[in-house]
Amino acid sequence: MLLKVTQRREIYMRSKEEIAEYQKEYNKVNKVKIAARKKAYYEENREKCIKSGKTFYEAHKISLRATQKVYRNTEKGKLAKKRSTLKFHYGLPLEKYQSMYDFQKGRCKICGVFKKVLHVDHNHITNKVRALLCGLCNTALGGFKDNSLFLKKAIVYLKNYESREQV
Repeated sequence: MLLKVTQRREIYMRSKEEIAEYQKEYNKVNKVKIAARKKAYYEENREKCIKSGKTFYEAHKISLRATQKVYRNTEKGKLAKKRSTLKFHYGLPLEKYQSMYDFQKGRCKICGVFKKVLHVDHNHITNKVRALLCGLCNTALGGFKDNSLFLKKAIVYLKNYESREQV
């Protein structure tokens, strides 16, 4: 709905704070309408928008990177990084990771050692998450290529040398 000329004048006669408050309220009420307008504009002017974005990035590259670096070092930034990494690599929401961590009481599923941060163990073929492990156990499984036959041979090997050393 278009504002009448008198309504527009009233808006421009307000202080900056009042205008900001009005805009905030307008944006909140008209979220869907604004999003649709932006999407339509982008679709009609895709090339122009991409070029504009690249130009802006090149002109502000240093300050953007500095801002990103500061953000990544905040608690919110670290949490966002962890959330996106878990989702991207394992399809695992942070909430599911946290529930697994709580269920395991922060302990490695193999050796039982408590760790503040546990690694996600997953099947490399099916990509299905199995459990949370400490870094050493996760690396060991990876070293044995998740092959139970190799692990059994390693156990036999260790037992062979344990019996020799006890003599």
